[in-house]
Order: sequence, then structure tokens, then C-alpha cells
Amino acid sequence: MAEILAHPQILKNLKHELSNVVGMNNIVEEYHLPNLKYLEASKKEALRLHPPLPLLLPKCPTHSTLVGGFTIPKEIKKNKPLIANPIQRLSYLKLYE
Repeated sequence: MAEILAHPQILKNLKHELSNVVGMNNIVEEYHLPNLKYLEASKKEALRLHPPLPLLLPKCPTHSTLVGGFTIPKEIKKNKPLIANPIQRLSYLKLYE
């Protein structure tokens, strides 16, 4: 919801689609859903930007290993992911200044 409120044009497009497909004085029914393409796309984009679960859960190697010429030591930093979450970097505004 916050993303929709932060982007007024998206809110306008959603209202327009709901008005055309469902009608102003009607309740959204299950049979309307296949025709609400913009709503579906907006939902998927919100989940892409803000996944309900981390994409990369923390992992800890049980033994030292060599990856691309780099040694990953056994039990390196428990509870820290070895690979950064690619979505998380989108929230670091300093990267884009």
C-alpha cells in the first residue's frame, strides 16, 4: 500500500481499472480477478520489491571450501548470508548518488 500511495499515477491507474472492470458501486468478486491485469502486475511488483521472506536465508558452510579461487572458511560468520540479497541493495540510496 505504501508503494501505491508513493506513486499517485499507479493509484490513478488502479482506480481506473477497478472502475472499468468492477464498477464504482460494486464489490470485487473472484470472477473479476482475471480481468484486473494492472492490479495483478502491481501486486507482483510489490512482492518483488518487498518479498515476505528473505530470498537468501543465512547459510554456514560445514567445511572450508574453495570457490572461484577464494577460500570460504568453515563456519564463517554464523547467521550472516555469504551472498548479498540483490533486492536489498535497491534500498541503499548511497549506491546511486
